[in-house]
Amino acid sequence: MEEEKNHLMSAEEGGLSRDSDDFEQPGSTTQRIGFFNKALGKAIGLFQRPSCNLSAFIVIVIAHWLLFSALLGFASTRNQQDSGSSTSAFAYSPVLNDIDLPFSPKEMFAQRYHNQSIYVGQPSPEVDAAWDRIQEPMIWGVSGDDVRRVGKDASKAVKYDSAWGFGDDLYMVEVDVFHQIHCLNVLRKGLVTNYDYYWGRRWGFEPPLDFKTHIRHCMSLLLQNLMCDADVEIITHEWNEEQPWPFPDFGPVKQCRDFDALLEWAESNKLPHARSRYMKHRPPVGWVRTPMEGDPDNLIGEPTGSREGEDTQRVCIKDC
Repeated sequence: MEEEKNHLMSAEEGGLSRDSDDFEQPGSTTQRIGFFNKALGKAIGLFQRPSCNLSAFIVIVIAHWLLFSALLGFASTRNQQDSGSSTSAFAYSPVLNDIDLPFSPKEMFAQRYHNQSIYVGQPSPEVDAAWDRIQEPMIWGVSGDDVRRVGKDASKAVKYDSAWGFGDDLYMVEVDVFHQIHCLNVLRKGLVTNYDYYWGRRWGFEPPLDFKTHIRHCMSLLLQNLMCDADVEIITHEWNEEQPWPFPDFGPVKQCRDFDALLEWAESNKLPHARSRYMKHRPPVGWVRTPMEGDPDNLIGEPTGSREGEDTQRVCIKDC
């Protein structure tokens, strides 16, 4: 219970956000500075008249104060725009209300032949444990205002169960990067080099019905995210001893958020016992339901067999 109280405090703090009302678009910095420079110039002109020293001094003080206030307000508005306006490079995220994730240069590490990363090793319990940590669907709570500010309809979003003891205005969310990593892990397990370890030993070439649809879903999601982010860092080429033609240097330097800091924050703020609560969670009476994306039978196709009480579908290798 103490753990849940701590989570409540953290989740509620994370859910607090600036007013979700749209801000008016200010004029440009140049326009504002130009206006107040003119006012300041007039005040200085007045100050140079011997008969208006006191009045001019007062005008100068007021002009300086107005200039400072305008620039401060513009900077504040610009910061809020950078957190999620339609002209910002980044969409609004309540995560950044709770943790500072500055960008820093990081060189990519993706050697083709000598990559020693734990994430690309031969399938093993150790490799799976490494992936499991960074792909866990960690649930945490945000306010209804935050749900609306990210562009979603709060009437369709799932709330925390009030019986969990976290308040009445927390909605279930997870950070997108962890789902993207989950999808990459799904593709990794489906690779021909890994298939036998994760699927073949149990299912042969007739895995459960959702095997192919899960892979298609993940491939589509990752492609859309790659196209959305559209990294424009350049990849140089080098002369490699192993071949006579140029070879790409797959180690561009990128501006990266501190993923380890995000992971630690997510682990410390996640909903306790999330999986069991998630699977037992049911909609309250009258809650808005969204329609299915289509008839699953038409999208998945007919099963070709059954095993352990589950419908299966043969993976065609050739001559199917």
